Amino acid sequence: MSNEVIIHKIGQGDKEVLKLLYRLYRNDFIIWAQKKTGCREDDAKDIFQEVIVSFYLNVQTGSLQTINSSIKTYLFTCGKNLLLNELKKTSKLINLSGFEFTNDEITKIEQMEKSHYDKELIKKTMEELPIDCQKILILYYFENCSLKTIAKKLGYKNANVVKTMKSESMKKMGLAIKRIAKNLKMLIAI
Repeated sequence: MSNEVIIHKIGQGDKEVLKLLYRLYRNDFIIWAQKKTGCREDDAKDIFQEVIVSFYLNVQTGSLQTINSSIKTYLFTCGKNLLLNELKKTSKLINLSGFEFTNDEITKIEQMEKSHYDKELIKKTMEELPIDCQKILILYYFENCSLKTIAKKLGYKNANVVKTMKSESMKKMGLAIKRIAKNLKMLIAI
């Protein structure tokens, strides 16, 4: 079923479509939310329920008529925003903007550079990476070198090799940041 058909049916009061969406995405959302934020299962269930109700009301009132992404992406994005707001309210989450990795790698770096704390976090995680990874990330993100230039400077076969290594480096850095964040959460909880 297309987004338009789903929205039209819900707009007409078809609650079966809404129940179908609920059953289709509920468990995936709960698993995703727990993995992404470390929230409790009950919190994830409550948030998804709120998302479904909100989605229904927005369609019914006409404030939501089209969605440019998949319905699942829309619901998960709404859920993520509600969940993060809830966790912030209850002080279960440290507000570190750099941990919310979303679109591309440049956005990750830009988000992490916003505050002094985040810069220190980048420095600490960069130090944990292998030297090759550090060099690639510094040349690419901070010195604005192209992949081709980096390949020449560091003696790699071509830009594709550097692209792969850059991607792997960002994954390693993301894991290191998440590990540090988890350790910080445990320290704060103590």
